[in-house]
Amino acid sequence: MSKNEKITFIILLFIGFALRFFNLTEIPFTNDELSALNRLNYPDFSTMLSKAVWTDGHPAGVQTFLWFYIKLFGTKQWVIKFPFVLMGSVSLLFYFLAAKKLSNTKTALFTLAFLATLQYPIIYSQTIRPYSSGQFIASVCLYLWASILS
Repeated sequence: MSKNEKITFIILLFIGFALRFFNLTEIPFTNDELSALNRLNYPDFSTMLSKAVWTDGHPAGVQTFLWFYIKLFGTKQWVIKFPFVLMGSVSLLFYFLAAKKLSNTKTALFTLAFLATLQYPIIYSQTIRPYSSGQFIASVCLYLWASILS
């Protein structure tokens, strides 16, 4: 990468992180998030599985993660949202690296610029639902696939 491309990469990555972390302490929970949090109020893990996970149509991973996570770190809004915002932010790096391997640096920067600033990926990086974890896993898989192909 040239010096200008490195600077552009750093700026775009910073913008992507900043937009996802902006006002993290002020972002209210959505009804879907409140529903997920309400299903965490069970005394033990097996009860939570039987009454919250198996009765819901969402994947069990996020609900299970949240149950353990709030036991360790508490229920402050920004604390609960933090790992999801982090996964959504770090996925930007993996998308960039995958695009660079599959094409070139200019295409990767273009991809990063879009994903860093589009509202859809930003909003879903800030919700405590399976979206940002799915995006993170998809970006890592894409990067690994690109690494195998190149």
